Amino acid sequence: MDAYAATILPILKTINTTQERELFEQELEKLSVALYKIKPHEGFLDIFSRLGKQTQELLTQAFTKLQISLSNTEGIKTYLTILKLRLEAMPVVSVQIALAPTQEILLATSSFVKETLGDDALIAFTVDPTLVAGAVISYKGKFFDASAKNQLSNVLLQNKQDILSLI
Repeated sequence: MDAYAATILPILKTINTTQERELFEQELEKLSVALYKIKPHEGFLDIFSRLGKQTQELLTQAFTKLQISLSNTEGIKTYLTILKLRLEAMPVVSVQIALAPTQEILLATSSFVKETLGDDALIAFTVDPTLVAGAVISYKGKFFDASAKNQLSNVLLQNKQDILSLI
């Protein structure tokens, strides 16, 4: 594993959903813009200090390991470019559920996905109330429907004759 990859993986481990990745990418974009458009009264360190605490900590740890000082704009630009590419390449598992996930469900699902696919895997949650309960999971063109809607449809189809005899 090269030096950059060794500092990027701990960052990827902290990102569980596509929404979290999007927020992290927005913070990186602020930093990238600052590297190219530093106003005379607003230095890079000021912009860096306005990032979220976790983002600051993760980037500071990476820069320290790579021996990139905060005054080394070319080193930071290179690192951010590599990090952005790696963020875009994260595998995504789509999970449709009937209700917005609780923090407990989010963490349990994320833990399972990361253990199964790797620490850089993400979840894209979407809410579909028509599922009633359960989930529809898809990854790389394959899907598994464990929704109550699907189960009910299967029961109705399997018992069609019995149900029709009641009418």
